[in-house]
Amino acid sequence: MTNNFRILVQNKLNSIEGLDSGEIIGDDMIEEESYYFGYRISISRVANNLDYSDHRDMITLTGYLSTKGGSLAKFDNFTDQIVNKLSELRIRCTTADVTTLDTKVRKVSINGTVFYNNLDNLLKS
Repeated sequence: MTNNFRILVQNKLNSIEGLDSGEIIGDDMIEEESYYFGYRISISRVANNLDYSDHRDMITLTGYLSTKGGSLAKFDNFTDQIVNKLSELRIRCTTADVTTLDTKVRKVSINGTVFYNNLDNLLKS
């Protein structure tokens, strides 16, 4: 399940021109003038029937968009594009600026949740 969802997310992110994305990496790995969205996915079972044939999972995406030396306008544009692409998968997103003054890396956290039901095989907000 996690891998299938990761493929869905990565395919959406791949359609954003100029954005690199994948596993979360350290700030020192970010190249100058590049924009990188690193993320991880976790799944929690939130409900099931007695024989477990019907269950509902909450899928959580935790990610960070980072850049070194990139423009603020481009950074904000990439943030909006990521949120829009994740919303196409019915992921409800929240964003928070987590840039610190002591580094050259501009960073925003982008987190989201969506629910999956195995019987109808649909993602639901």
